[in-house]
Amino acid sequence: MTRHRILFEPSELSRRERRTLRRTTAAPPDRPPARSRRELALPEAAVPGPFGPGLTQSGYWNLAAATIPPHQATSQHLAGIYPFVADAGLGHKGPILGVDLNADALWHFSPWETYADSTDRGTFSTNILVLGAYRAGKSAIIKTLVTRSLPFGHQAVVPSDPKGEWVTMAEAIPGGNVIRLGGALDTRLNPLDRGPRRTGVSDSQHELMVKQRRVTVLTSLAEAALPGTRLTAVEHAALHEALTRCIRRTDDTPTLRGVYADLTALAGDTTADRHLADGAVQPSYVLRRFVDGDLSGLFEDESTVVFDQDAPIVVVDTSELFARGDLVAQMSQICTTAWIQAVISDRTARRTRYVIREEGWRDMTSISSLFMYQQWLKLSRHYGISNIVILHKIGDVDAVGDADSQERNLAYSIIGDIENKFIFRVNQQEGDALQRRLSIPTAHVAMARQLRKGVFLAYVGQYPYLVDAFSTSTDWEYDLFQTDDALELDDPYTRPFGPGSPRYRRRLADRHRRRWVAHHGQGADMSIGTTPRAYATVTGATATFTSTDGHREPITAAPGEDIRHLVVQRAAAEAIRSGMTLELVTCGDRGDHRLLVTAAGDISPAPSREAPEEHAASAASATGDPAEPATARRSFIDTTRTDTPSTGWRAVAARAGIRVSESPMQKLKRDAVACVSRHWAGSRLLAVVNGKGGIGKTMSTAMISAVFARYGGGSVLAWDNNDTRGTLGWRTEHGLYDTTIRDLLPAAPELLDPAASVSDIARFVHHQPADRYDVLRSNPELLAADQRIATAEFDLLTRVATHYYRLVIFDSGNDESADRWLRMIDYSHQLIIPTLPSADSAESAALLLEALKNRDEHSADLAANAVVVVTQPEPGSRRESVRIAHAFAGQVRVVGVIPFDPALKSGALRFDALRTRTRDAWILVAANAAIGLD
Repeated sequence: MTRHRILFEPSELSRRERRTLRRTTAAPPDRPPARSRRELALPEAAVPGPFGPGLTQSGYWNLAAATIPPHQATSQHLAGIYPFVADAGLGHKGPILGVDLNADALWHFSPWETYADSTDRGTFSTNILVLGAYRAGKSAIIKTLVTRSLPFGHQAVVPSDPKGEWVTMAEAIPGGNVIRLGGALDTRLNPLDRGPRRTGVSDSQHELMVKQRRVTVLTSLAEAALPGTRLTAVEHAALHEALTRCIRRTDDTPTLRGVYADLTALAGDTTADRHLADGAVQPSYVLRRFVDGDLSGLFEDESTVVFDQDAPIVVVDTSELFARGDLVAQMSQICTTAWIQAVISDRTARRTRYVIREEGWRDMTSISSLFMYQQWLKLSRHYGISNIVILHKIGDVDAVGDADSQERNLAYSIIGDIENKFIFRVNQQEGDALQRRLSIPTAHVAMARQLRKGVFLAYVGQYPYLVDAFSTSTDWEYDLFQTDDALELDDPYTRPFGPGSPRYRRRLADRHRRRWVAHHGQGADMSIGTTPRAYATVTGATATFTSTDGHREPITAAPGEDIRHLVVQRAAAEAIRSGMTLELVTCGDRGDHRLLVTAAGDISPAPSREAPEEHAASAASATGDPAEPATARRSFIDTTRTDTPSTGWRAVAARAGIRVSESPMQKLKRDAVACVSRHWAGSRLLAVVNGKGGIGKTMSTAMISAVFARYGGGSVLAWDNNDTRGTLGWRTEHGLYDTTIRDLLPAAPELLDPAASVSDIARFVHHQPADRYDVLRSNPELLAADQRIATAEFDLLTRVATHYYRLVIFDSGNDESADRWLRMIDYSHQLIIPTLPSADSAESAALLLEALKNRDEHSADLAANAVVVVTQPEPGSRRESVRIAHAFAGQVRVVGVIPFDPALKSGALRFDALRTRTRDAWILVAANAAIGLD
């Protein structure tokens, strides 16, 4: 029905004609008579009356009819209604990366497709610059691009993975290749490898390019090890001479060990040029680190691995090396990048590759490496390579050279020349640098400051696009690519059920790999338990067998053979090869079966996972008897757990009767609280240990005790197990009696008497009213010699503590050789190892873990299952805390980071005094500890 009319009048009409026209058009049109709801055949209201079902069924309610205001907009906004003003986008070639928010259409992107595009939408380069703040989603988006590009035939290569994030992805993709460096591995890469023969150049040109690359590697290593200095002309000449001698002596297979030997010989050669001998001294000391120094066993000899040309993704895992410091990380990245460049510089391979450069500024260490970097970017089209350079901010390039130096200006020029740019959310202080260095318009800079996670500005050629990538992410991608470094509520190191350590990451990768390779018909059988699984799909006399590592192979039965026997034999061979029991899941025209196959080749039926009714039905059908119908009565008592939001706007909506689900963070905290609230059969003992003082043992003891007591209903004892001036009593509240552990010891037999009362223990402990736990103090005024406790005495005190408390948390001392310290380890079920983001405290924790692993089986199990807590002592120490946490990730079960909180620095320790973020972090740490107490 028309509500408003607009009348257009010709300008040449007279006044009389205008009046006639207006009267004619003003006459109301013939309207149809109003009809009732019954005549229109509309359903009646669910609840009669004006209120609707809201007051009785928590639905809508309204006292009056809805009022729809008229739409108001400017002419500029109304112009956007027309569809032809929407951007055309990049077309539909290449994988889908997200949704173009301006065009409201799927956004496809492939650097090779845009390079081949001859229209104004095309580009002149395949390289991509990725820039954005932490937690902006850039790592997940690049992994999404790479993963979705694999079916298009592209290969992904990561020359250096400093955080181990790409390792998880490579392990989850069938055929992915991971080259691990460091640790107990014997893997070596030779950065001076010759590489494949380049096409399109003469032999002399090829030899010159190979030698130039080798000299650049040696020069970059020398200048990286000597920051702030450049090699002199004599030192350059010495490197050239030593490399030439090594090539001649080794038949063109030079290594860093060989070049070091020739440099050493050149420096000691009295018959050679004196200046050349002096120039060989400094480079020889640098290469000595690779031969018998902190970088030995990695790059000094010939390569022990071969680059897999057929693998969909190849990752060089350098996370172990990056934990050794920035200089080692920088030199390692130079070597791994040089090796990758050497082995993939083959145009005849006809292979398009993504080369992902995490922390790309590390490849720009010297003027020679910068020139090589620039040359490599220019030749990317020649080799079919798309270099993805990832930076957290423009300021990362400030680590290259001095201000206004040739190195820094060249580095800025290199990143500014990259045509394809993905700009994620940036910090406020990055605005000027974006405009000055990358020529980003002012309006776009303001937009980049406000982008939400997973949304980015894409500059492809001459056109910008606003893309929301997470809107197209699948659950598989989201779980696999979740790599936040925020070690708080959504922290992968502290969440109770998250991928905190390499052990969990490998388990996660195994789950994703099986999802990738599993046949759709096996979807119902894809839940992964603790037993690895192999799958077989049987069709007639053939079967497809999928091993535990995702490898598929066909099996065909010869005439007279039973295909089922062949499948079982293959599963037995797989179990014997892996040395562990596996579950064989078969489906197809021979039925669905589950078998357990041990490492000894024994075969037995797997435990049934069917519901009781289904199991009875299947059993009845197997015997031929008809199954009786299920007559189970549904209970009148509803035990379904309903979780209502308790904080934020969701809690307000829930109290108003609006049904709304919890946020992911609320669910995570609820699960953590459920962990710390559980009660075990029997007492549990938890020890907070580190051989160094002043690193937060007392603070960790108090906070973890408060979490368990507050949410678990008390009955928690914090025991100051310290010979030398324990400070737990100083930082907690004083009780009614001035007693210590020395007073408890002679009263122990009396407290263990059956006639003793539960309240008798209150004479010897100090109750914390707000946090609900008790403190057993040591006497900080006595010397260690006056309050030592022998093993038998400690055993007696432990009997008392476990008799009166369900959970005992030890605040250990610093003397790891004391009897009470060693006996505490023997009794403990779980270890908490606090540390600060400093080298000495972290090294102390690492040495403690090594000592426990070598002590006995129980101690080794405690070390492997330990929880490391990195506490930020100052507001600006988060980045170093994250680095320390990453270094411990592969050594213990889980690592957590506690954010800076002024309430933890000094004074009484009270849980209520902490900030909300800090309280949540301690809850998650305690939840991880509770998992180890089961």
